[in-house]
Order: sequence, then C-alpha cells, then structure tokens
Amino acid sequence: MLAALLCPLFAPARTPAHVLQGMALLEEGMSRWDPVRLEQALEHFRRSTASNPEQFEPWYLKGLAEFHLMLVHESRAAEADKALTAKLRKDAEHSMDRTRALKQDFGEASALKAVLMGMAIAEHPATAIWRGPRLQHLQKEALALDPENPRIWYLMGMSRHFAPRPFGSRKKAREYLLRAAELFEHDQPGRRVFRYPAWGHAHCLMFLGEISREENNNREAAEFYREALAVNPHLDGIRKLLKEIQK
Repeated sequence: MLAALLCPLFAPARTPAHVLQGMALLEEGMSRWDPVRLEQALEHFRRSTASNPEQFEPWYLKGLAEFHLMLVHESRAAEADKALTAKLRKDAEHSMDRTRALKQDFGEASALKAVLMGMAIAEHPATAIWRGPRLQHLQKEALALDPENPRIWYLMGMSRHFAPRPFGSRKKAREYLLRAAELFEHDQPGRRVFRYPAWGHAHCLMFLGEISREENNNREAAEFYREALAVNPHLDGIRKLLKEIQK
C-alpha cells in the first residue's frame, strides 16, 4: 500500500526497493516511536546515500530518521545516551546540509536544520553568538520558501517552546503550533516536495497540550491530547499525559 502511494518518488528514475522499504520502516518508527524500526530505516537510507549521493531525497530521509531516532533516545531522560544523541544530532545536521546543497528551495530541510542548530546551542550555550543568527536566518528562509508547510511551523513552535531565554517564548510557540495544526488538517502527499511519510501532526497537538498544561488549563490540554491520539493512537506517552491530568 505504502509503495503504491509513494511511487514514483525519485523522478524520473524508479524508486529503489530498499528506499521504499526504508520509508515503510520510517513511517512505522515515527508512528510508534520505535527505535528499532527507525534504526532499520536509517540503514536503508545510509545505503541509498552511498549509492546515490547526488540525490537530495535519500539525504533528507536519512536526516529525518536520525532526527527522530535522536528524539526517541532523548525521551528516555536519565537512561539517554548523551554521546549517542549528540552524534545523531550532528549526523542529522550533516544530512540536512547535504539536502539543502542539492535542493536549495526545500524549506522543510532549512527548518529542520534550524531546530538541530537550536539543540546544538542548548548543548553548547556559548555558540549562541554565531549559531543564533544563523538559526533565525534558516527559519526565515524556510517560511519564505514554503509558508504553507505545517512541519515548518511545527518545528518553529517546538524551537520556541524549548529554547532558553531570551530565545524562548510560550506565546510565540503557541501561535506557531496553532498555525501548524491548522495547516496539518490540509496536508496532502501531493503538495510535499516528494512523497515522504507525513510526520509532526500528533506531536504538534501534544506540545499544544503541554503549553495549555503549563498555563494550568488542564481542560484544554486534555482536548489537545485527545486530538493527538486521534491522529496517532500508538503514542502511549501522550495517553499517559492524558491520564495524569484526569486524575
């Protein structure tokens, strides 16, 4: 089913079977927050970037797998392997750099690169002096290239939600995430640069719930959590958050 929806992917050539397999694994890994599936997907995309280094699509897929695998490992908190998450972040940055070099009008890659730079700033605060302006430039570039892309608004909202002062802003995070949620409702495979698996919708709604919870609005938070689970019922972490505020 997925292969039928995604093909053709790398026009004009036929999509390699291992790339389609990787995308199926990536979609499942992102949906279920499954590090095993994400690692398996990543292996497919490493193979594809090695054999097709001048195609932007496998580089983007590789970076997307690295990004989500990093988030999964970070979500383990005390059990997180900091060295591994740092390596995945750097690898994802490299993948986005290669994507942007090969496809300069791909706004989503610029937005993802900006988020990764924000994470690097959090890890090394002194680098904010030079990384901060570059991050802001990437975000402006992303919006200029693709203002109707929900993942760009989601990534900007996530950045504002987690960024330390003076870069963070709960008000701006909410504004960006609400815009993303609106755009996600109309996100269709045909409007994306190529037909990679959709991502970000459920977590966008989850972060809106988190902001509402921080503002002591548990009723609204619960509504956002329920909407997130309606989009993706496999995210047990969101179900746990919902149970916590219903006690």
